[in-house]
Amino acid sequence: MSNLTEAYSFLAQVSQQPAVLEFPRKELPDWFHFTRPFIPMVSPESIPFPYEKLTGKPLIYASMGTLQNGVSWIFQRLAEACVDLDIQ
Repeated sequence: MSNLTEAYSFLAQVSQQPAVLEFPRKELPDWFHFTRPFIPMVSPESIPFPYEKLTGKPLIYASMGTLQNGVSWIFQRLAEACVDLDIQ
């Protein structure tokens, strides 16, 4: 057993991220559970999104959680890394 494996619980591992946004994995333990964020959910109808601006090109999604959420230079670096990619 590796040290990394020993750091995780064998009772339950919970991810607040939807499974569709997780990196592909070959196998997860039976006690690994994807949930939804533990915050009050807002009705999707109340959040406007400009779907008409989508072009069909791949989109980049970056989530750093609550610790880096307000660190603007990280988002700037991500944007700079994507400049030459054929994405929206």
